[in-house]
Amino acid sequence: MKIIWDFFKKKRFALKDRLRRNGFTLIETIVGVAILASVLLGPVTVTTASIRRTAESSDRLTALYLAQEGTELIRIIRENNILKGAAWNEGLPDGDYEFDFQNSALAADAASQPPSFIGTSILFDSATGAYGYTAGSPSKFTRKITVIAAIDNDPLGIPAADQMDISVVVSWQSQADLPNKTVQLQERLYNWQ
Repeated sequence: MKIIWDFFKKKRFALKDRLRRNGFTLIETIVGVAILASVLLGPVTVTTASIRRTAESSDRLTALYLAQEGTELIRIIRENNILKGAAWNEGLPDGDYEFDFQNSALAADAASQPPSFIGTSILFDSATGAYGYTAGSPSKFTRKITVIAAIDNDPLGIPAADQMDISVVVSWQSQADLPNKTVQLQERLYNWQ
């Protein structure tokens, strides 16, 4: 019986020694967790930055489209004026404006000028995916369309009276703690009739 008891006693102590030698110390565990955390933190940081940049790019692209639309709105008024036989710049005195394709100033027989700029947020209609000032919920974007009569003659000899400068500024705030971002487009329109 003693032989069996000694055999099991030796095995038990041998197991304890082996576990003690093969186990991890607290320092090894902390170092391992730190290495694992640093390995995982890199991809998470890159992914977070990528998502933020994608959102910023999306906002900038939307702002560019809204700015381009602003120049097209002024072109439509010019074209309608020419088609109805009025002065090419009728209804477009120097000033700051905000309007969209739903505005009555764009009608071919319109005799009014677009509404003045007051800083209203452009509305986004989620049902149609369109931006405007008539329907939808407020978006983060504002658009100011500035019309200024040209003061210099064109290098090609076109008189200043047959030119107008357009500047469209679209502003938005991407995050509460950052300053407003802006996109600006400038264009010169001519009386081509």
